[in-house]
Amino acid sequence: MDIHSHILPEIDDGAKNVAESVELLEMLKEQGVTDVVLTPHFYPHLMDANEFFEAREESFSKLKSAVSGKNLPRLHIGCEFYYFDRMGTIGDIKSFTLGNSPYILLELNMAAFDAITIQTIENICRMGYIPVFAHIERYLGCRGIRKILKLVKDGKCLAQINAAAVLGGMRKKIFKLIKGDYIYILGSDTHSVNSRPPFMGEALASIAQNCGEEYSKRLMANSDRLFSKIFGERYEE
Repeated sequence: MDIHSHILPEIDDGAKNVAESVELLEMLKEQGVTDVVLTPHFYPHLMDANEFFEAREESFSKLKSAVSGKNLPRLHIGCEFYYFDRMGTIGDIKSFTLGNSPYILLELNMAAFDAITIQTIENICRMGYIPVFAHIERYLGCRGIRKILKLVKDGKCLAQINAAAVLGGMRKKIFKLIKGDYIYILGSDTHSVNSRPPFMGEALASIAQNCGEEYSKRLMANSDRLFSKIFGERYEE
């Protein structure tokens, strides 16, 4: 199950049209993916929330029509919310969560994680939300990353890694995080057929080979568990 994707057409830097969206879904199906959360970028400092929701619904409607009757992965709605220091004070965060659940896919900025960042994230947790840090491997070189990892280790937040990163130059660091139980779930973060295709199947195979099959099975079980919590359905493990 893929919790992070940019497959919705014509809404962000992901799929440029419906045809590409369908092709990406076909690729994910070939890799064994049964469910996909559509998570277009939301930048609160650049976008109006209502305009974003309208654009997302319009894009989703186009894609649903295109895949109707086709045996492709099931589609779910969410977004990738870009962190800002005041987000712990706004009251409409739930509108941006995954499937209207307590879970929010949170893209951190690449600046140092200072006391304000940690306090803001902890405030979000106290509000009843559970941040899922998108592509956490991107932040490993940032100052203060240990504080972010501690939030994960303490169970306050979850961490997602990109499938492509598992196959890239940072894979040794990523394998160490996986073995240390810092990584909860795998996501494709796919944007396009040519430049950023999905690698879910290859990533799971690499994790099984380099970390042990129990770790790849654990990530798949985690995705089952998380989807059940978010979307209120029971998926087979």
